[in-house]
Amino acid sequence: MSNSNKYKSRPKLTIITICKNSEKTISDAVKSVLDILNIAEGIEYIIQDGKSRDDTNQIIKELTKDNNKVKIYRETDKGIYDAMNKALDKAKGEFILFLNSDDILLNNFLKKSYVDIFKSDFDCLIAPVMFFKRPSKRILRYWLVKEGNLNFISSLIYSPYPPHPGFICKRKILSKYKFNLKYNIASDYLQMNSILKDSSVKRKYLERPIVAMAMNGESNRIRSIIKSKKEINQINKKIKFSENIALRYIRNLIQHIIPLIKQKKLMDFY
Repeated sequence: MSNSNKYKSRPKLTIITICKNSEKTISDAVKSVLDILNIAEGIEYIIQDGKSRDDTNQIIKELTKDNNKVKIYRETDKGIYDAMNKALDKAKGEFILFLNSDDILLNNFLKKSYVDIFKSDFDCLIAPVMFFKRPSKRILRYWLVKEGNLNFISSLIYSPYPPHPGFICKRKILSKYKFNLKYNIASDYLQMNSILKDSSVKRKYLERPIVAMAMNGESNRIRSIIKSKKEINQINKKIKFSENIALRYIRNLIQHIIPLIKQKKLMDFY
């Protein structure tokens, strides 16, 4: 893509990774972004490290040395959402994608999403997300999304919102709806629902995933799941949103069944 000088001062997209003591997974996340940076223009990569005490910082430095598209910041924070807000303030891209330190940016991102971003006829891009288990990277869950008011049958398969790694949004909108530090696990859920309830926000839905999300991430641990559901219930009351709990669990089950049927096809997205 041309106009390389144009994007040096103002990139089209900023990818942000928040990490702390992530030495076991950070290399996969960083390498997946570097694969894109090496062949695409108009992207900057911000890594916000919460002063890791393990080898995370050394791994990052070694992988990203001599790459001027990568910016590394090390500072204390009040938790992951505070770190996200800090990184958001530093970003220069028109669009933002948050990629967890144990997630993988898929090659499919470059084939479709990257091109769509440069068309810029939308404010946010919403994509399905694959969930995988380490170390095999086998797909265990496929979170599908679809636009519009879903009927009962569609709601058994599709969700109107994705996990946050499947959400690319304009920086100015994210800055308006920053992460609320009151919530430790589900603040991204509040942010996305607040944005999607805003009728002025133009959105575009993709049919294919751009990110593979680790099942053993922070929000997928048992204690975290329990706390997350509590926070989500609080948020739903706050935004006056109600969802059939039975329907949500059936959809969750179906999302786990899909990879059993289409494992080979989903693995091709890597």
